[in-house]
Amino acid sequence: MNEDLRHLRAEGNIHVIESDAFARASIVTRLRRAGYRATQYASISEFLVRETSDEYGCILTEVHLGEGPGGFALLRAISRNPHPLPIVFMTASRNVRIAVNAMKLGASDYLGKPLDSLLLHSALDRALELDKQRLSSPVDVLPIVLKGREEIVLRGLAAGLCSREIAEQLQLSERTIKSSRASLMRRFSATSTADLLQRAAQLVDPKWQR
Repeated sequence: MNEDLRHLRAEGNIHVIESDAFARASIVTRLRRAGYRATQYASISEFLVRETSDEYGCILTEVHLGEGPGGFALLRAISRNPHPLPIVFMTASRNVRIAVNAMKLGASDYLGKPLDSLLLHSALDRALELDKQRLSSPVDVLPIVLKGREEIVLRGLAAGLCSREIAEQLQLSERTIKSSRASLMRRFSATSTADLLQRAAQLVDPKWQR
């Protein structure tokens, strides 16, 4: 692990929300062994009443949380914040529609259980870096000029399309669209699709939105 990555994990904070106590403790232990700082919560309500700080971080949450509100409810709740924390979802469900809805609503990433360590660390590192950039970069310091494909992808996202749907319309690979989406996220220092669309709102033609 290089020094930059070591600092990224040590200085950010992973907010782990999982209703199952054993699973929650297990995830937090795994994260701390990998060098992450992690705070655990048994419910969305417990997370929302926490003392907030200016440190960067992200949320790692189960989609379905026992009898309380689920991860999507959290995503909707924090999306009202001008600068919401990135959310990485995890679930044992293999329902593709859940994954599509999660990304449409603005999730940073979506992971299947059992959690693969490589994919988990990659998703969390990416989310931490996005939030760190958000805190250190003013939103509108310089005008951003979009490249052709970036503008088309941005408009597709604004229209509520997922990467697969945009790829089908443009007859390109889904990987290519995801690469353009990731480039847009970096250029706008956005933490999620919802945050990206808010930051780039003036660049999106209203006729594409619905």
